[in-house]
Amino acid sequence: MFLMKTLKVQRNKYMILSFFLIFSLILTGCTKNDGSDITTKYSGEIVTKQPEASGTIVYKQDPITIDASNTSQGYVMISCNDSSAKYKVRIVSGDSTYTYDLATTGDYDVFPLQMGSGDYTLVVYKNTSDSNYEVSYAQEISVSLEDDNITFVYPNLYVWYTNYDNAVKISYDLCADAKDDGERVDLVYNYVVSHMTYDYSKAETVQSGYVPDVDKVLAKGKGICFDYAAITAAMLRAHNIPTRLVMGNLYLNGEDVYHAWNEVYVNGEWIWYDTTFDNQNPQSDYTAEGDY
Repeated sequence: MFLMKTLKVQRNKYMILSFFLIFSLILTGCTKNDGSDITTKYSGEIVTKQPEASGTIVYKQDPITIDASNTSQGYVMISCNDSSAKYKVRIVSGDSTYTYDLATTGDYDVFPLQMGSGDYTLVVYKNTSDSNYEVSYAQEISVSLEDDNITFVYPNLYVWYTNYDNAVKISYDLCADAKDDGERVDLVYNYVVSHMTYDYSKAETVQSGYVPDVDKVLAKGKGICFDYAAITAAMLRAHNIPTRLVMGNLYLNGEDVYHAWNEVYVNGEWIWYDTTFDNQNPQSDYTAEGDY
């Protein structure tokens, strides 16, 4: 999973490139960073968009609570207070469906409404046995987004961060003197490529349902493509730059491999970025299945 087989095939080929330590995962001229020396200098105000369970529009049927107060901002919040079973959330709009694991701690998870304005159906499923699930609760909502791209400037289940996270503070360090969003994107992109190396061991053992902790990954300085894309999205969203975390297939060495990358909205258009491969593969080799 996550390019393990293919990365090993290409490793020797890219090691011969000048200044590259492990094919395209380290930026030219930079030294591998294990994350132990991460420090932040920024001491000014940090302002990011943060989700809120306002309590103005709430649907509840124990043990499920849905807070749909801020759907205009491109997200919905769902909590489950039943640790005795596993739960999943399915979010449907039109022909598109997204399915997620739902935490059972009673805390809210934040789910993106990435299908745009329109009617949505939220379905919570409870595990009954093995891989069998039954509907626990369903709710229809109508969504009218304040802005077409607003979903991608908030934290969510897959791209989680707060104003206090190192990922955000480092992004403010990097972009302190940036003149515009284009420069901010370049600074963050170059940082992620240079700071991170690919974690082959993690790729071999990662479990279904894994979600990146951006600060932990940054501290380690190693990760899989999901980690790279989540860090990139968090650091750019912290500057109110719409950034998608995209999952899908990358055609590599004659086969499709599951992969994660980013699309960033700059100067009125969505631009593709792959920090794992340092944009070395043609964009035509990527096929998106979902964005978050």
